[in-house]
Amino acid sequence: MRLTAAVAIVLLVATPATGVTFSDGTFVSANWTTTIFTFNHAGASTGQSTSDGNPGSHRLITTLQANPGESRVIVIEMRAGAVVDPSTLGGISTIDYFEDQKCSSADGCTGAGQGWSPAIRQAGKFYIVSPPIATTGVVEGWTSVSATGLTAVDFNEVVVTSTADTDPSSHPDFMTTGQPIQFGYARTNRKNSQRTGRLDNWSVIITGVFVPVEPVSWGYLKDLYR
Repeated sequence: MRLTAAVAIVLLVATPATGVTFSDGTFVSANWTTTIFTFNHAGASTGQSTSDGNPGSHRLITTLQANPGESRVIVIEMRAGAVVDPSTLGGISTIDYFEDQKCSSADGCTGAGQGWSPAIRQAGKFYIVSPPIATTGVVEGWTSVSATGLTAVDFNEVVVTSTADTDPSSHPDFMTTGQPIQFGYARTNRKNSQRTGRLDNWSVIITGVFVPVEPVSWGYLKDLYR
């Protein structure tokens, strides 16, 4: 076959975005590490329930009775092994988050229930979407919820004070220079009675950055084989 300079084909080559998925539908306590942030609040407790999930085992999160006056609590649980180094993905483009939740009146859930959000940890700091993506409300049966297309600016560093849950000026680093990131979930509450929520079928999808490659001309490819 003869290659001629008259051929002017240009090949546009690109590397597709890559993704990593983490999930848990059993919530063995040894796989989860709990951190609780409070302001003038009695705190919270978490644990595994081995029945009545969606289906089977699931997670229980109880935010305790609030103290009088301004009172805040944020419960964060991080999944062991759910860690990504942004540099391996060319940086992180988006995060998609999914869970099933229930906050039943039979468990003492009232009003708006508990606030919920994905949570991440990077360089010793915790970040959530704040204000919470939504509140559970009183949910008698299991309900599937999600938050998709989240970027670094959607996450604020958890810094609980008398007036706020987070620092809106501090965000994680999703670029290739960012340190490894661990994933989990969060529950929030304030100025309320004790409430128990339930969580099952937790999962998170981390999508890497789409990295285009320089256009490659036919002449360039021809030169490679001379």
